[in-house]
Amino acid sequence: MHIESDADKPLRSEQEVFAELETLCRAPGYAHVIAHFYFRDNFIKVGEKLDSQDLACLHSFERLCRNEISVLLGLMVKGTSYLDSIDQQALSEMIERSEKLLLELHHTMNDTFRPIFMEALKADPSVNPFSSGIAQREPIFYSGESAYDFQFTSFSLDKYRHDTDWFIANKGYSVKEAVQILQAVATFQNRHVMEALSELRSRAMHEWTLLPGFMFSIDDIHHESGITKEIISSFLRSFCCPKGVNNDAFNAIDDFNYLNAYPLIEVAQDHYLCFQSYGLAQAFYETPFFWMNDDKAYKNKASEHRGQFTEAFSKSRLESVFGPGRVYKNVTIREKHKKDVAGEIDVLVLFGDRAIVLQAKSKKLTLEARRGNELALTRDFQLSVQDSYNQGLNCAKFLLAGSYEFFDTTEKTLPMSGAIEEIYIACIVSDHYPGLNFQARAFLEYEDSEQIAPPLVTDVFFLDVLCEFLHSPLLLISYLNRRLRYMEQVISFNEFSILGYHLRRNLWIEDNQIFHLHDDIATDIDIALLSRRAGLPGATIPPGLLTRVANPDLPIGKILREIEHRAQPSIIDFGLLVFTFSEETIKQLNNGIKRICTLTARDGRQHDFTIAIAGTGITIHSNDAPLEMSTKRLKGHCEIRKYACKTNKWFGLLLSGGPDFNLRNGLRLDFAYEPSEIMDRRLAAMPHAPTLMNGKIHDFSGCVKQKVGRNDPCPCGSGKKFKRCCLI
Repeated sequence: MHIESDADKPLRSEQEVFAELETLCRAPGYAHVIAHFYFRDNFIKVGEKLDSQDLACLHSFERLCRNEISVLLGLMVKGTSYLDSIDQQALSEMIERSEKLLLELHHTMNDTFRPIFMEALKADPSVNPFSSGIAQREPIFYSGESAYDFQFTSFSLDKYRHDTDWFIANKGYSVKEAVQILQAVATFQNRHVMEALSELRSRAMHEWTLLPGFMFSIDDIHHESGITKEIISSFLRSFCCPKGVNNDAFNAIDDFNYLNAYPLIEVAQDHYLCFQSYGLAQAFYETPFFWMNDDKAYKNKASEHRGQFTEAFSKSRLESVFGPGRVYKNVTIREKHKKDVAGEIDVLVLFGDRAIVLQAKSKKLTLEARRGNELALTRDFQLSVQDSYNQGLNCAKFLLAGSYEFFDTTEKTLPMSGAIEEIYIACIVSDHYPGLNFQARAFLEYEDSEQIAPPLVTDVFFLDVLCEFLHSPLLLISYLNRRLRYMEQVISFNEFSILGYHLRRNLWIEDNQIFHLHDDIATDIDIALLSRRAGLPGATIPPGLLTRVANPDLPIGKILREIEHRAQPSIIDFGLLVFTFSEETIKQLNNGIKRICTLTARDGRQHDFTIAIAGTGITIHSNDAPLEMSTKRLKGHCEIRKYACKTNKWFGLLLSGGPDFNLRNGLRLDFAYEPSEIMDRRLAAMPHAPTLMNGKIHDFSGCVKQKVGRNDPCPCGSGKKFKRCCLI
């Protein structure tokens, strides 16, 4: 006798699965099921100190993403008895059935795309099969959150700062009051859910449910926030699913779900149900756009304010890294001696011979695009990202041309210190744009040249986190340099995973490698941000790059800070090179600097050491001799070392003696190696000194050495006598 299993059943259509899921969600008591899912998949247990194990559930493949819970919630409110009591057996059965249907729904979405994928590969392997609208539905729906709830809350203050009069007049509360209410709801709900969990011990098992923990009253929020009940009532009503609206239009996974824009459910007078305080914070960040857009007299002003927010926010975060004097907003570009505007840059960063061109947009992903409508998807991407990139690319080319002038908002010419070595373009959107990484890989048309890197395509939420951790110019530029050069080699649902990998392991990929990074790699970032901004106990600095290289207590950390302060092009490259070193090489570098500076402080003489690695090298001198003479001596030594190692690039640093490791000067030799009889003679006469090369000591003793008298010309080429130069 053959028993039919799930594997034997013919595949159902997505609509058939969705219809069965709707029937299940409309069953009496289904709110208890959602309470179970939301607690299981979004609450974490924190001990004395938050660690990766505490957050493991948030990155589990078994976890329901917020969009899946929103689907269940949207279908639940189509019923009328979802608050009814339910026995434990029925609850367990509905939990299990819900998970199976959601998994089947995911499979049907993938099954729809699979034949398209295979046909595309057969037809032309060079074509990206993910460039179809059908292929983008899955990453759009399952891409997860692009922001933390506290980002939605705090950013709303700035986003609607200039709209507060409209809120008071039309909604009955100010933006500041709304944010205070959001914070009070989140605080109360976190505490209330845990209280409901504790009460289960005193209840009979058939009464176990966490549903009461997700309910609150206006009185509860009044006591939590101190805001008047009238204002709280106005706010809650504006995000409450309107009575009489039972979400009838929500008949497919991509349809408009009222519960996303209006996540509160009024269960009794002045009493509300809210499963996702995260969803309420996101709704306040996004839904007012539609309110103000419907106000014909105000929509243009609201749109202007939205654009101002993205630019001002981006400028502020970049200033926290580079300082106010290197970041400019609304830069106008004109060809020299002409009045016509050639281009505009929303935010421009100038750091030595590096530049960041940031273009900001506030275009949303439309409902039709989320459904996989290819025309709508490409149109939205064109308006949100491609146009932004094209504008940034033109401006980057103007920066390189040398025949254009750049003006700030006061029409003052920007200080261009010299030729730009490398430019990074950033395309920033202001709202949650689901599946943005995958869409950028599929649709973005970009140029990649030696001086203009591929673009960073992301949102204000990631820009905030990026500047939070890569909090110095060299850290940020080093990351952009490698992240953008690896554009086609790193696959991830979001940028957080890539940054998380970089902070822990230092992003470095061989030419023939492709990385696919899962969300759990960003756990260290989660812990640090929850500790910094939500007040949870945990490490505030992710282990790895920030503790190994950028530690200001270590010699190399102090030197990097000084390089950033000077922004001298010749030594910026040295700072970027340091961030590519292994932990062992960094240790050797720190030990070497300590040793020579200590010796100089002790005996007053010059001391030096050299590291050769990765096709380049570094020679470091420590002395307190006159700067001009010391710099010339360093240059001669670097020339010899560069020639001996047969490399094309070499760096030299000049430090003072003592424990402060003060950077006196630096230089860069950047030219191709060529055999030279003159250099051979200089090398032969060079006093023996070992070099650390690729982690091993090399003494280049195969070169013929000749004895140099004290009064002979110094072999470094300085023109001075040996006793007055390198002998010292």
